[in-house]
Amino acid sequence: MNNIIKYDKPAISRRLRDLRKLNELTQDDLAKKLYVHRTTVVKWENEEKDELPSLDDMLRLCNLYDCELSYLLCEQECTTKAVQGVAEYTGLSEKAVKALRRFATAGKGSSVNACDRFISSGTFNFICEHIESAYKLSHELSIHLELEKTFESKELKEAANVLLQLKLLELKETRERIKELMNDFLDVYSDYRSVEERAEERVRLLTVETDRMKNIPTISLDDI
Repeated sequence: MNNIIKYDKPAISRRLRDLRKLNELTQDDLAKKLYVHRTTVVKWENEEKDELPSLDDMLRLCNLYDCELSYLLCEQECTTKAVQGVAEYTGLSEKAVKALRRFATAGKGSSVNACDRFISSGTFNFICEHIESAYKLSHELSIHLELEKTFESKELKEAANVLLQLKLLELKETRERIKELMNDFLDVYSDYRSVEERAEERVRLLTVETDRMKNIPTISLDDI
């Protein structure tokens, strides 16, 4: 009995309202799409009311918002169970998971391999670690900047200035290291550029050959 889900009507109403706004629909727009009255939509989104969409309307909403019923009912935080599983396993947000999915499935397979190689590489781990360090340093700088404003004595201000300079230098060095790591990764796949250069040269030669052939005089049957 402990496994029975207890549905939160106010939370469901908020989700319905947020999804409508996210899809840039007014209550009138949604009502027209679902063939219901606007007051019905208002009741669904009112956290104080007990009224919810019927199962048929819920399914229509799922199709409209491209999500699963369990998401509308607040059983999960991601729009689909597949994304939910990846998000829970990786700790990533749904937005990040979908961004990775878009990158990995673009093109005809080569980008999938490139995405897989990049994420699986040690370089990717180093980049993530340095980005995390940059975020922490940025946060620390923000705190120090706010604290520095409260210092009144000359000594405290001088000490704060030195500390700020050190943190700023560390942040700049971290940023440069991230750039270096990205460049190192791009160098690993410099053969892509080599292929591109060969293709460009071939196009140039073909263009020259095509132009040359255009200048060859044509011979008609009357000339024979």
